Amino acid sequence: GTITAPGEFRTETGATLAIPPVGASHAGRAVTLGFRPEHAEIAEAGLPVRVAVAEPTGAETFIIGQIGGADVTLSFRERLAPAPGTVISVRIPPGRLHLFDAASGQSLRRPEPAEGASP
Repeated sequence: GTITAPGEFRTETGATLAIPPVGASHAGRAVTLGFRPEHAEIAEAGLPVRVAVAEPTGAETFIIGQIGGADVTLSFRERLAPAPGTVISVRIPPGRLHLFDAASGQSLRRPEPAEGASP
């Protein structure tokens, strides 16, 4: 996906979500978005996930699917049973998201230093 503004990420399919603040110079940069499977939450309005597999495992349900063309695994404490092909909506709290430069893999989590300041 791409950082479209200092606090916004857009997937290849056009879905957007709020991201942790990054420097304005990162706007337009291709990035990889990461999060832990257990940090996804079912939401009324959020990122669409096309379900491939729903696997109840007792106390948790694992969902394997796609967000914006990328394969994802999600973990939920509640019992869910979406059928394959179903689209569910999830949100990931911005503080739980991790951004990496798509070319180098370097983390973009740290804010840029103020102009004139040493890193």
